[in-house]
Amino acid sequence: MPVRPSEVDGRRGKRPDGSAKTREVKLVTAWTAEGRAPQGRPRRDTGSVSYNAAVESAASRDTDPQPAAFAQRVQREAQRRGFDTTPRRVVLGDGAPGIWSLAAEQFPGAIEIVDIYHAKQHLCDVAKAIYGAGTDLADAWAKARQAELDAGRLRALVTALRTQASTTPEARQCIHYVFGNRHRMRYPQFRARGLCISSGVVEAGCKRLGARLKRAGMRWTVAGTNAILALRCLHPQRPKRPRVHREARRRGFDTAPARSSSATAPPGSGTWPRCLARLRFLLDSFSRPVRVVSGTRPGMPSDTPQRPRAARRQPGDRNLPPHRPFGPLARVQAAQNQRVTMGHAP
Repeated sequence: MPVRPSEVDGRRGKRPDGSAKTREVKLVTAWTAEGRAPQGRPRRDTGSVSYNAAVESAASRDTDPQPAAFAQRVQREAQRRGFDTTPRRVVLGDGAPGIWSLAAEQFPGAIEIVDIYHAKQHLCDVAKAIYGAGTDLADAWAKARQAELDAGRLRALVTALRTQASTTPEARQCIHYVFGNRHRMRYPQFRARGLCISSGVVEAGCKRLGARLKRAGMRWTVAGTNAILALRCLHPQRPKRPRVHREARRRGFDTAPARSSSATAPPGSGTWPRCLARLRFLLDSFSRPVRVVSGTRPGMPSDTPQRPRAARRQPGDRNLPPHRPFGPLARVQAAQNQRVTMGHAP
């Protein structure tokens, strides 16, 4: 998240000179997944997702009397959602050691699962380092290793990585990653128990929060960021309606009485025919040029200033500025005007 320079004074970052330009937003997400998709995979329950995020520190010392600020936030969210009372508790993460340390302290006994797509991304990075990005050998090697990961064959996966460990540092790092999280990568067993093995809900939350905080020209303070995050997490974004539905609702077409039968109502009196007719009129109106016509209204003095009114383009109007048609109806009208100008009948 981009912040003001005063918020990163003295902080180390990832820029080439070691300075920082952004601050990290930490997010905790809670949801239930008791439903099942048609393929038998677990599916999150509608309306069960909740977000809680802030710019806080997750690091703490063993001698600190209180946990870190973000750890306290996670604990409050878990208590609010009743995480401790659920029969099956699952903690999903991307494999960072800090996540599992927090989970072991706050939720002992919970099932820990590494997001399968993060694990597959590590394998893709190793394949690019070995064979080069975008090559057929890299794609084939990555798919073979991902198939072993899906099948739970971690021993074969580590064996394939060890053959490249002597020449590729990324392979050595991936070996430590897989070995350190081996009990969190038992994906066939997790699937058989109906557990979620991907953190797509968390990634969606990161995207939704980032879309509000990373707009062009935005530079935040920590206090302002936390205030916006609280509102963003409190009021989930409603699903967007198609433009036709929004236009029909704004103009009142959805409140018009629908036709009960074709015998009792005239043709074109239903909701959608009216809406489509109105949209057709709007599209046609975009193709009409504007011409300033002088004159006065009936019964008014001639010296009264009048507002310009729109008129259709007439054949032979050469003083009007050229215009660009809009929409399919406008293109047809433009073609007819061109034939009239050239002397042909429309």
